[in-house]
Amino acid sequence: MAVKNFNRIIDITLTQRLNLGIAGMKTGAVDHFIRCPRAGRKPDIEISGQIQPSDQVSLFEIKIKNLYDTKIVQDLTQVQVVAGYEENSSAVFTGSPINVYTNGPGPDRETVIQCTIANFGDWTGKTIKLDLKKGWTLKQAVTQINNALNFDEPAVSVKVATLTAQANWSFTGTAKEALHILTSKFFPGNTAFVMNNRITITAQDGVEFVQTHEIPFLSTAPQFSGNSVTLTAPWNPAIKPNDRVRFSSNYYTAENSLLFGSINQTTEIVVTQIGFSFGTTGQTNQMTIQGILVGGSK
Repeated sequence: MAVKNFNRIIDITLTQRLNLGIAGMKTGAVDHFIRCPRAGRKPDIEISGQIQPSDQVSLFEIKIKNLYDTKIVQDLTQVQVVAGYEENSSAVFTGSPINVYTNGPGPDRETVIQCTIANFGDWTGKTIKLDLKKGWTLKQAVTQINNALNFDEPAVSVKVATLTAQANWSFTGTAKEALHILTSKFFPGNTAFVMNNRITITAQDGVEFVQTHEIPFLSTAPQFSGNSVTLTAPWNPAIKPNDRVRFSSNYYTAENSLLFGSINQTTEIVVTQIGFSFGTTGQTNQMTIQGILVGGSK
């Protein structure tokens, strides 16, 4: 992480369902904002989560200490979090609350909000119907799934968007099931993931949606197991699954207490998943990256 990544910021927008009228026949919504000061004393907020490049909906959890008004977390319909570093990289998570509770007694109690990074109810429970005739494309199928969920415009790699299926496909079930069939049966080798109410489909090489990031500082030595690598470092919000990461691996490693060789001075991996924890105060600032070595095992 760059030295300038020191001022940690977490801003939260809580969208609450609001009942209007005597009979409660009308409904509306109201937004509550928790904005982290850029200078001075900060509220004690933490966010943690998992981001995976798969057809699973990613999860995140927010902990807010000493929330002055717990009523604002009642009947939540959406939570948006902007987390990162002032005047530098940040990540935006928009999720559907699946669990809200208070952890411990006052005055230092925590309000915990657990969310999925997509409309979880629709993703896992809403029934969709697809009726695609021979010659349909990957982009057409994803668009139909997307429209049924009212998600944002899907991001489909131009390399695979026009891939054509040579069979009819009639499907009734959940969007999660449909996307899994699409990328495992009809177009294997492509990757789908869902985040912030958007479906993303990448080609096998993933180059269009991929960036390469340098990690100058690691919290612990990288762990190698065949061509799999695990890294621990301060969180970089810009890194996402399928991106590439370069890091210094100029160290020696031992197996059965015998020194057996060195890893190349600089190593590059493709990120497969990220776990992170990040707070506005204290020492909470870490990501654990799992990835695959570029070019195979060393």
